[in-house]
Amino acid sequence: MDGEKVATATAFYEPRDLSGAGWLHWVAVKREYQGQGIAKALISHTLQRLKELGYPSIKIPTQTNTWVAARMYLDFGFRPIPENAVNSREGYGILRTLTDHPALEAFDPVPYEEIWDSRMVEIEKKLREQYADLVHFRVLEEDGQERILFCTQTRTGEWKETF
Repeated sequence: MDGEKVATATAFYEPRDLSGAGWLHWVAVKREYQGQGIAKALISHTLQRLKELGYPSIKIPTQTNTWVAARMYLDFGFRPIPENAVNSREGYGILRTLTDHPALEAFDPVPYEEIWDSRMVEIEKKLREQYADLVHFRVLEEDGQERILFCTQTRTGEWKETF
């Protein structure tokens, strides 16, 4: 509303891709603006622009571990290319478990206990209790000692409490 840039998407042509497809890439929305439909509107606009530019098809280079984005791309009708489906079968199985998207019914779901490390879930829960703006964390083991490093939107640090 005030002109602040809060989201981005890139539409481009990859000359090494001989199919002539246009590409949608680097879709991102600032964390505090996520969940407001901005990404969907931006993707829609970018896809329309690629269509206006005359691209016969559109590709999205994404990964199965960016499951929220992957779910949105599936909702837009994108599907894994066969080579990726074969090479990333477990990744798509995890994606199916996390999204239950009907487009992924050909993939066997991966049980939750094989996806989530219960210790990491507990660490994240405790960190989020203290740091609501937690962005990410990492657990390191050095000389038999565990260190938990974290990053919030405003600072980085090391968790000093024990679990």
